[in-house]
Amino acid sequence: MTPEIGQRVAGPLDARCHGNSDDAPFISTPRFAEDHDAGLRWLHTRDGIDGKRIALLGHSVGAAAAIHSDLLATLKSGSSG
Repeated sequence: MTPEIGQRVAGPLDARCHGNSDDAPFISTPRFAEDHDAGLRWLHTRDGIDGKRIALLGHSVGAAAAIHSDLLATLKSGSSG
């Protein structure tokens, strides 16, 4: 049996300088990763959200920022993957 995925979707995150977010004088992959981290912290405060079942998906620089964000979280937690 295949597990169901995507039962709940919080929606897209507009990183700085994208969509409805604020403008910024300087943007970079680490700054986009900060935006991901802020979104993840917010999701963890929401009722009904299982923090162990959150995933990031990005395209182009968003994908690089998702990888950067995950790498930093892994390093902070001291886990190996």
